[in-house]
Amino acid sequence: MVPWRCSAGEYLHTVADETVAIDGTSETSKLIITLVAAGGEDPRNFEEHDFVALLQKKQREDGRYGEHIYTTNWAVMALSAAGEDTSKGVAWLISQQNEDGGFGWTVGGAESDCDDTSSTVEALIAGGTPQDSPVIRDAVAFLKTMQQADGGFNYGGSSATNSASDSWVIQALVAAGEDPLTWTTATGNTPVSHLLAFQADEGYFRWTSVLTDTPPCKMTATAVPALTGKPFPPVIPVKGAVPVAPPGTRGNASDNGNRSTFC
Repeated sequence: MVPWRCSAGEYLHTVADETVAIDGTSETSKLIITLVAAGGEDPRNFEEHDFVALLQKKQREDGRYGEHIYTTNWAVMALSAAGEDTSKGVAWLISQQNEDGGFGWTVGGAESDCDDTSSTVEALIAGGTPQDSPVIRDAVAFLKTMQQADGGFNYGGSSATNSASDSWVIQALVAAGEDPLTWTTATGNTPVSHLLAFQADEGYFRWTSVLTDTPPCKMTATAVPALTGKPFPPVIPVKGAVPVAPPGTRGNASDNGNRSTFC
């Protein structure tokens, strides 16, 4: 049982054995990213487990990790953060791009969506794919077609624009060297202004304009890296990455063109 009061670092020690027991590709990847980002912890020797080796065992002969595109995305980001070679996984991801430039969540013809396209962009760039490569530019072009009139993004189809999709797209744009503040719609909104509109007076972020996760931690944790201009994994500097905005006064994308008004 997790102690009633413990630091974030202490908490990571309490979930190590559970992560091994779950044996999930995404779960192991996220722990590796967190350990590397937190600093001072070795994912190859954490609570007597080598999480890097555990994750590497998830790679199939064709290059994917686990079963899906999204699991491979997380694995490539995690292993890149740990300094491992991810070229085979990157090559497999590139082969999964749909004709519209986007990526789905799994193999077998899954429809392109904003979240998985964005995470794939982050994974590919973390794995060394140049920002100006056709696979990245085509993915960015797909995301542009998916921007809604309110400036935000949805998962796909007729679903509502939401803070999770906004965050994924903002991070992908920053990773690709794009400035999300220039993605302005006819209504004067950007992905950044749209994401900020989900923030409640108490400071947390709602999932949609009418729905909040309980407790409201996940969407808030998703929004913060996006608004600080940090793609996944946050430990790898991205050449040409465009920071979203410095801290300042919240405002709309049309507010004097001043970046300090966005967050």
